[in-house]
Amino acid sequence: MEELIGEQELVTRPLSTFFKAPAFVHGWSVLSHGQLALVIDAVDLIERHLQADTLSPPLPAEPLPPAILVVEDSITVQQHLNRILKQAGYPVCLVSDGQAALAQLRQRPIQLVVCDLEMPYMDGFELLRQKQQDLDLREIPVVMLTSYSGDTERQRALDLGASAYLTKPCQDPKLLQTIATVLETFSPSIAP
Repeated sequence: MEELIGEQELVTRPLSTFFKAPAFVHGWSVLSHGQLALVIDAVDLIERHLQADTLSPPLPAEPLPPAILVVEDSITVQQHLNRILKQAGYPVCLVSDGQAALAQLRQRPIQLVVCDLEMPYMDGFELLRQKQQDLDLREIPVVMLTSYSGDTERQRALDLGASAYLTKPCQDPKLLQTIATVLETFSPSIAP
């Protein structure tokens, strides 16, 4: 109930046994313009609301554990990384572009980013650049995982703040070892 519009006398009828109504609903009636209306006991409703507030204070939201943010536009690669990282004991968050990655970085605790270079909307280079400009995000390590194997791309990513640069296809043990090493270097208390 959002507001009380008025009060009037009505002939009420009990709800059918087919309907399971809350205790504060006393029946139904037909209004003067032919519309059906539920009849409630406003005092009972308010008392129940106040009683619920005093009996059960809201529980604080559980903070999300720091996750590894996977930024990858290929669903197949995303699913593979999700599986191996979860098997290794890491909480995982998946997004498909740099814009979504920045939003996640600002919304939840992230311990490390695994990022592709070529993605829609915002590529990996731009994500690195914007992350480095944000003082709250700058210290989060990034492992680049990309099909670009050239020295130019590798150096540019490292210059923009990437902590490691791996090329696809990358063996799972090598990726997991790189992630563990980077986490140990940047935040020793977080590695699984």
